[in-house]
Formats: sequence, C-alpha cells, structure tokens
Amino acid sequence: GKKSDTSASDSNTSTNGNSSSDKNNSSGSSNSTQYQVDTSTEGGKVAQYGLKFVGNPYVYGGSSLTKGCDCSGFVMKVYEHFGYSLPHSSSAMRSCGKKVCDKKDFDVSKLQAGDVVCYDGHVGLYIGNGKIVNASNERVGIIVYKVDYRKDLITVRRIVTGKSDTKKDKTDHKKDSSTKTDKDKTETKQPA
Repeated sequence: GKKSDTSASDSNTSTNGNSSSDKNNSSGSSNSTQYQVDTSTEGGKVAQYGLKFVGNPYVYGGSSLTKGCDCSGFVMKVYEHFGYSLPHSSSAMRSCGKKVCDKKDFDVSKLQAGDVVCYDGHVGLYIGNGKIVNASNERVGIIVYKVDYRKDLITVRRIVTGKSDTKKDKTDHKKDSSTKTDKDKTETKQPA
C-alpha cells in the first residue's frame, strides 16, 4: 500500500522539511500506478499483476516474485498465479502458447498485454504501449523497459486465449489448443 503511506505522511509531516524527499522515494517504487494496463482482458490482468513486483530483486535461477527471480522465473510465477504452468526456461517459453509474431514479422501493434516476449536468452511480459516488465539483472531487478530495448527478439507468444474472443478466434480448428484451455475453464467455473 504505497499510496496510503504517502497520503498519511503528507498530512502529518507538513511541518517537517524533508517530507518531499520521502515522496520522491515512494513514487519510484509504486510503479504499477504509472503504467496504464487494460485489465479488461485476462492478459491485461496478468500484466497488471506482474507490475506489482517492479523494484524487487533479480536472482539467477530464482522463482520468488518478492525475494528474487530470474527472467523466466518471473514470467512463470506471474502466470502461475492465474493457473497456467510455464517452464522455468526462457528458451522453452518460445514454444508455449501460440505465436503472435517473430523477428521477421514483428509488429508492436499485434502485441497484447500479457504476451510473452522472447529474446535470445531472455524473456519479458508485455504490458502494452510498447513496454515490457521483466526481471532484468542483479543491478536493476524487476523493471519496465521498451520492448525493443534489446535487438535479439526471437518471438512473441500469447499464453492466454481471451475468454471473450474465443468465438471469433481462428484457433477453433486446432483441437489441441482448445483442450488445454478447457481444463482452465472447468477449474474457474465450478458447478453450483
């Protein structure tokens, strides 16, 4: 609750000369409010959840969103929260879900919040507006960057097949992809 902290400190530190420096620190860490994510889609909810952990540490091989994770551990754990199981491997994630575009036909307008952006040896979570949230390195931890901050993009994968647009989705004829999502649907819609 970063917001409530700052509003409380504003009211009771008005006499205190250094309250402005406190504000600067807290605005740096409450990053999820800076980015507008469309949370009407499941992918948007995934992206919004990922943004909660901006500022947390990077740990190679780690898979804790709070104590530290690496790039694929971050994406894996964010998706795990929504009931998806992804591999703890940036190269294996290149074949998860369905392809949105790859290096040859990359078009940022095709990307949706929640898409997994796979680079050579790295992976991040698209949040919209040309940006990704990713566990970058020990120095900066979990941070938001432009999607093209690296030039070694390989592919972009869509893990969520939005519940609302399944009717007009072209993947209807692919039986294998629909059976995977059926399991998720039955878990969420429990019989009355």
